[in-house]
Amino acid sequence: MQKNMAIIENGIVTNIAAVDDTDIDTIAYFGGVLIPDNVPVSIGWVYDGFVLSVPVVPPLTLSRAQEIQLAVIESAYKTAVSKPIAYMGTEFQADAESQQLMASVITACGGSLPAGFAWFDTNNAPVAMSFTQLQGLAGAILLRGQPLFVTKQTKKAAIRAATTVQQVEAVTW
Repeated sequence: MQKNMAIIENGIVTNIAAVDDTDIDTIAYFGGVLIPDNVPVSIGWVYDGFVLSVPVVPPLTLSRAQEIQLAVIESAYKTAVSKPIAYMGTEFQADAESQQLMASVITACGGSLPAGFAWFDTNNAPVAMSFTQLQGLAGAILLRGQPLFVTKQTKKAAIRAATTVQQVEAVTW
């Protein structure tokens, strides 16, 4: 009869496969354990040699909660500063790569751009720009990013100052 078996590695269910429940050699070969009917075993469950069970997750410590929330805030900040920005009646990419390229162009051009220079908007449409306009786009990105940076730093300080997991988790973007 066809049954599901849990494949166990180091006491953890790593896969679930269908098997003939009388095929002992296959079950043994894969280090499998037959799953009783109506037991919703999933990858990640624990097997102690006798029983399949949901893993017990240790309570979240303050330091681990802070580590997680700091990463969440950092990710949210990077997303916020990378969003497209409105300028000259359209939107331009403002991700780190675009900002780096813009800074390189501004630095390399020494105050003037070649005739017919264009910067591409988020729709990949060329937008004719002067050197001053390109500097203006870079400035708009910088000015938008500054309050976001302050927000990030404020939230990081609040996370570090928190004394409970609940206080840490309350600090969101």
